[in-house]
Amino acid sequence: MDKVAYIIPGYPHSGREKPYRRIAEFFRFRGIKPIIISMLWKRATLSNNLEQFMRAHQKFGGGEAYVLGFSVGAVIALIASTKVKIKTAILCSLSPAFKEDVQLWKKSWKKFVGKKRLEDYKMCSFDQLVKRVNCRTVLVAGGKEYPLLLRRVKMAKKKLKNSELVIIPGAKHDISQKEYLEVLRKIVDNI
Repeated sequence: MDKVAYIIPGYPHSGREKPYRRIAEFFRFRGIKPIIISMLWKRATLSNNLEQFMRAHQKFGGGEAYVLGFSVGAVIALIASTKVKIKTAILCSLSPAFKEDVQLWKKSWKKFVGKKRLEDYKMCSFDQLVKRVNCRTVLVAGGKEYPLLLRRVKMAKKKLKNSELVIIPGAKHDISQKEYLEVLRKIVDNI
């Protein structure tokens, strides 16, 4: 049975960026085939991005699967873990991009994501979603993340069965930070 790890970058990142290639190496070192999904972010909604993940899973699925996502990529990873069989989901800096969160957003955030994407976020209830998550979940966040994001991650820890939370002291919303990547390497080493 092949082992596969899907890596979903955060918005508007590309899978070609260095931190995602490094994370792919962490999985490869463990004998797990990394599949970096380069999301087509422009004018795409969360639902469109989930479809991209599902197409990649159809192409490479079949074996033991892991998923790692950063920021909005972590939201996609969480949703994906309810649609396909995932052994472990690693949710890095899980964005507060759910129905329960968007009402707390600043106007500038709403404007940045756009109307279509915002409406799609409003359709995705975190409280309903977590009831369908059946895999081990590792939540990772920096100690200097946005307060709303830290609130979402801590709430996720409380509501997700079989979950653990790792807060990286001093880390920001930046997966390329040395401290962040080191924590991810250790998590992957212990899969």
